[in-house]
Amino acid sequence: MTIIKKTVILVILIILFLIPVWAKAESGNYTFSLSPILGIQYGHADEIVYKYSGKDQYLSHLFWELKPLVYTGIEAEFGPRKNGFITALSLKYGLPFKTGIMENRDWDDSRNENLTHYSVHDSYSQSAFLADLSVGYSWSPKESLAIGLYGEFSYLFFSWSAKYGYSQYAKQISPRQYEPWDESLPKIPFSGSVINYYQNWFIFSPGLSLNLKLNRNFLLEGYFNYSPLIFCIARDDHLLRKITFHDNTSFGHHLRGGASLFFLPENDNCFFISLSYQYISGSRGDTREEEGNMVSYNYGSAGAGYAAFDLGLGVKMRIYGRQ
Repeated sequence: MTIIKKTVILVILIILFLIPVWAKAESGNYTFSLSPILGIQYGHADEIVYKYSGKDQYLSHLFWELKPLVYTGIEAEFGPRKNGFITALSLKYGLPFKTGIMENRDWDDSRNENLTHYSVHDSYSQSAFLADLSVGYSWSPKESLAIGLYGEFSYLFFSWSAKYGYSQYAKQISPRQYEPWDESLPKIPFSGSVINYYQNWFIFSPGLSLNLKLNRNFLLEGYFNYSPLIFCIARDDHLLRKITFHDNTSFGHHLRGGASLFFLPENDNCFFISLSYQYISGSRGDTREEEGNMVSYNYGSAGAGYAAFDLGLGVKMRIYGRQ
């Protein structure tokens, strides 16, 4: 994704977020806060090719580690002191560092489901951008408790490059037939970049949040989202084979839950620590394969997934509605 496209998405999200803020700014019952954050994600992403359309057997599985992905970002929140409209925007930028390894496995024997190809490479995050925009309503049945219902749009972009490493390929007997693979096979080294891969996730989900004031020094916030409304656009460039795969997958299961602990929440500025988990699975679709001037289509063969823990530290600064 180009910088121009990212900037357009960012501007659109900010405008959508600021419209309700401007509309409600006259009311003294609302507050507006900004929170710079620094954190890590620890997990992985899945690039899947299914052997048969409509079935679950793998033909190929690429496992891209995020161990860890370091990010920085900012969160903005507009909401009531008691009951009313709430909206929040979160923007995170992943830093371009090595994020572990990428493992590539293939089950290419037409006679069975035995592993035939294995390779492992160093995995480098080239860029990452995560954005969440939520809109909803919050009410407080009691002074120490607030409940929120909201809808959320999430956009996740990841870009990796697999470099160096080695391969262990079983001996081919005939087309689509191989001798058994085992870990004692010779390791054939790679040099330079081998595969580039990126994922674009678009997710729409409802959510529930709970804010519990423990005492004047601590506030605990928790939330949970679930949705099947998942869409992914992915691209895989196999540099040595000079083949590009374009995947479009949709639906599946998306869930995310997390909690944040705020220190000195009654102050205009307070510190917080957050921990969350996000999981995407079951997203399937079609692949367009490009090799030189040749183009072919594989329907129902593409899959994608993502799962990661997110640990963040930040400072929440109340800009509007200060004490």
